[in-house]
Amino acid sequence: MPSLRRVLNDVYPNRKLDAEEVLDTNNVQRPKHEHLFVTLLDALSRLRPVLFFTDDLQFAGDASLALLKDLVNRVGSTGGGTRNSNLLFVGAHRTVDTAENEPLLLKMLTQFEAIDFVNTTPIALRGFELESLNVMVSEALCLPRRKTRSLAEVVHQKTLGIPLFVVEFLDALLTEKLLIHNSANGWGWDVDSIDLKKISSGVAALLACKLEQLPSEVLSAVKILSVLGSHIDRDVLEVVKTHDGTQREGLLDIAGPTFTFMHETIKQAAFNLIAVPDRIPVMLRIVACLLPHCKQDKEADAYLFTTVDIINIIGSHAVSKNLGQSQVFAQLNLNAGKKATNFRAALDYFEAGISFLQGDYWNDQYELALSLHESAAAANYSGGLHDQVAIQTNKIFSMARSFEDKFKSYCLYINVLAIGNTEKAKEQIYYLLKSLGEVINPNTVDAPMAMVDFSSLKQMLSGARKDVLLQLPPMTDRNKRMAMKLMAMLVLYYNQQMTHLSGFFACKMIRMSIQHGHCEDTVFALSVFACSTMNFLGDMQEASSLAKSALSMLRLYNSEELISRVYSRIYGAVLCFAQPMSRALPPLLKACRIAFGSGTSEQSIFNTTIYVLRSLQSGKKIPLLLDEVKAFALKHNELNHMGILQLFLAPIYKSLSNLSGITFDPSTILPQLATAPSYDVVQTAIAKNELVFVRAAVVIGFAESLFLRDFAKAYTTMTLYPNFFTVLDNMQQLKITEFEFTFIAGMLSLHWARETREVHWMQRGMNAVAAYEDWAKISPWDCNHRYHMLKAELHHTQGDTNGAIESFDAAIANTKKHNNSSHEALACEFAAHFYDSVGNNAKTKEMIQQSHDAYVRWGAAKKAFALIKLLQQVPSAVPSAIAPGPGMSFL
Repeated sequence: MPSLRRVLNDVYPNRKLDAEEVLDTNNVQRPKHEHLFVTLLDALSRLRPVLFFTDDLQFAGDASLALLKDLVNRVGSTGGGTRNSNLLFVGAHRTVDTAENEPLLLKMLTQFEAIDFVNTTPIALRGFELESLNVMVSEALCLPRRKTRSLAEVVHQKTLGIPLFVVEFLDALLTEKLLIHNSANGWGWDVDSIDLKKISSGVAALLACKLEQLPSEVLSAVKILSVLGSHIDRDVLEVVKTHDGTQREGLLDIAGPTFTFMHETIKQAAFNLIAVPDRIPVMLRIVACLLPHCKQDKEADAYLFTTVDIINIIGSHAVSKNLGQSQVFAQLNLNAGKKATNFRAALDYFEAGISFLQGDYWNDQYELALSLHESAAAANYSGGLHDQVAIQTNKIFSMARSFEDKFKSYCLYINVLAIGNTEKAKEQIYYLLKSLGEVINPNTVDAPMAMVDFSSLKQMLSGARKDVLLQLPPMTDRNKRMAMKLMAMLVLYYNQQMTHLSGFFACKMIRMSIQHGHCEDTVFALSVFACSTMNFLGDMQEASSLAKSALSMLRLYNSEELISRVYSRIYGAVLCFAQPMSRALPPLLKACRIAFGSGTSEQSIFNTTIYVLRSLQSGKKIPLLLDEVKAFALKHNELNHMGILQLFLAPIYKSLSNLSGITFDPSTILPQLATAPSYDVVQTAIAKNELVFVRAAVVIGFAESLFLRDFAKAYTTMTLYPNFFTVLDNMQQLKITEFEFTFIAGMLSLHWARETREVHWMQRGMNAVAAYEDWAKISPWDCNHRYHMLKAELHHTQGDTNGAIESFDAAIANTKKHNNSSHEALACEFAAHFYDSVGNNAKTKEMIQQSHDAYVRWGAAKKAFALIKLLQQVPSAVPSAIAPGPGMSFL
């Protein structure tokens, strides 16, 4: 009756029955409604055949079943005992879901069969047998049955052969590209990959309902397995010896050393079959079985995590009267939290461990209580939950017995304090250093004094003499170790502010290590000193040697957290210039991963910044880099790191999107931040003296303007932050670690020199060229083509046509040699504008085409499209202002 709803809506446009009114058996209107409906159906069935289908009868209640009985009894009745009806009634129900309504439903079906004028035909629908399913798959794929047999077997296992689930499963295989067709080989699939695919929730529900039909020994095994979790290590199964027969019944899947429930629904249904009073005793027996295997070595991790997960299901209330057992369970949670691979899991374990502490635990279980609270505070800090850090650290400050026991909490408290006020954080550090016997007044240390200290220490460690660091004994003085930790924090904060004090404290840490022995912070200090040697002393060779010594010392410590602290300095600020920059990306990415897993917020932010910048500067393809930027944004948003999202990742996304045309979902964090005004954010960062991130944000803006030739926007940015350009006034201040800013600022200065003929722009451009002349000898892979590009623009500005042509050719040749598509595109585009200015239309067209092709290779499709429109202007001269393409502004 396809038009019935439309007719009724026209007659009763505002009439809606709520569920309670429809199902109320005492509703006085109900008989009238039923009578009208049966009369309508009776009239229709006399005119033409009617198929009346009801689904899911297993869920039908009393009222629904009563209506169906009335319908069957009355439709077609003429009052004289004869029947005149063309009604076919089809009712469908699942046999596995009828437990609750089974008596009512069976009673109705029995009554139907007893009626003389009603012909009933029961039809039991079952899944395909394997052979029948193989025939279906064979015909669908137009392949011989012998070839489709392997696919049919895994499909049958995952769907029980039920047609609806078979179709859904095959459709999912197509969508997920596990079933692929190509013109050369026809259909293809990987049985192992398909075998790892989860079954649907519908199949899982059927299997769950059939659990009680399993043999008793198999059902007992499934119950115990449900306690062990969704993914169970083979070694754990061998201890409990309960998996026989479960895979044969289609309940478990095997992938390597891991057994996995085919679906979470099956696991939960099996667990629910354990009687409630029996659950805790069963779980305690399993824990007792696994406890002897929960050792501290890595091979025992599967036992440890499985055991602790069961313990936490049991809960502290179940063992509150057993202090010994509670303490064991608290210790196991501490062990599991320290081995967890992410802070959220670790935090859950630490908090569960605290819940198992009983009685006067700060006196009776002091070391365990201190470790759990310290670890919980650290996990909260890693997750950006700073309010919880304050709660945990205040608890420790009030209960810990000594300064040393409070020290880790002091460090966490200072890190949280630094997020809002770096100056107050530094004041706290100086106060704590004084308590440790290290009285330092930073106001007495000026830049010349720091330079003298750098030079002195460099001389002390020059050549083979730096090997003395590797021969030092471990630092045993606890006060000195704590002082080293505090000074390492000062190095980090002063590095963000780009001051000489960062290098000064690194020197002080190295001198302390030479006197008292080495520790992990010695490695960090050596990596920072390597950066200072290159930045302040300009000695690339000695800086590289120091960086390699830091790597050698790093091997003395089996600490991943230390990798996240030093790799960004060693590979991101020193060794990246001693080799092609792209070679530094894998270790930098490793540092990022470790920092997110176990490092501090500062390290994850700093590592992300260095990795993304070096990826962009080395010419990484834009689509790949955008994928990485999206992944970084998700992690930092999860950790509530809004600073790096606003100052760095959002501008990077906006710039790369303007070049490529690739956009993210507008509801996600980066597109939202990219449309927000950034000036206030930058000003806030400047007020907090976070100059590293401010400079990164400004450089990104200048780079976007350079690639889009939006010189007006670049000039506006320059007027907002003039201090960033004044560094070009003094060539002695230029450092190779700022090579990208120097290049971009130099290119912009030379353009403005041509436009304005102002001397200071010319001088800044010449200073950039002079700096790059030295840097190209140190790092030819990434500086040579930039040097030639700057030199070409200088010749262009000076009117030296032959010099400009020679330098542009050299720049383009170098970009091709080192496979840097982004700068090849930029060099060709600037060359095109140069050739246009001298009236060489053929070379202009050639350079625009080469630039277009390089932009395409880089992934800057939107920019490349704009160049096609520019190419259409040739052989006519390129005007100073043309109708811009998407996101373009040619001046």
